[in-house]
Amino acid sequence: MPVYPLTLASLVPQLMPKFLPFHHAEYRQWRLGSAFHLASSLSLVTLMVCSTYSYPTIHTTAAILFFLLSLIAMCLATKSIKSLAAANPIYRKSARLKAAILAIFTSAFILYIPIGLSLVTGSCAWYRLPLDSDYCYANPTVCDEYKLNDTETVFWDYGNCPGVNTMRAVSQLVCVVCVGLFIGSYYFENDSLVENGETGSYRVHKGFVKGKQESYKAMDDDTGAQRPAAAV
Repeated sequence: MPVYPLTLASLVPQLMPKFLPFHHAEYRQWRLGSAFHLASSLSLVTLMVCSTYSYPTIHTTAAILFFLLSLIAMCLATKSIKSLAAANPIYRKSARLKAAILAIFTSAFILYIPIGLSLVTGSCAWYRLPLDSDYCYANPTVCDEYKLNDTETVFWDYGNCPGVNTMRAVSQLVCVVCVGLFIGSYYFENDSLVENGETGSYRVHKGFVKGKQESYKAMDDDTGAQRPAAAV
């Protein structure tokens, strides 16, 4: 299981538009976003290995880092593809999709981490499931096996403030789904190239100069024929 997110994130640099020159800001943003994707994958592996039972602090820290690094990576990737879409319309579908996913992810992230964690204090704080709980009466073998001390089990009880904890659980699920959808959205960039016949290797003659967008002029390396610049 931990291998999958790491493998998906490692594909991001390979999906980068092949005509984007190294010296362009969009290239640097894309590569930096890929680095944050990889870093978030390492955090995800860490929280999977370090359970709340054995390493509760490490697990919580890794979970927060995973979502935070994913947010940064998605912001960089979205900014990069929006700049490309302004110069080349074939990237507009991917840019709109990424922007929509990023907006949903950001909203869920705020509910899950900053707001959610600030609410689970006082009367809404989590506590260990006591041995005299209804669950332990119904499942004495399980509670005996996972007994923390003479009065508590290792399980966390989220019974206090179920509305707050439900909100955090739903927000977490939305964040996870958004990360998967965002990585999947890279498909539309290569798909757009195929739909528009942009399947060869190209060389950009002009890009962004002094912050002003200029049209790209592409040359087919196979035939040497000049292709018309994409409309801006």
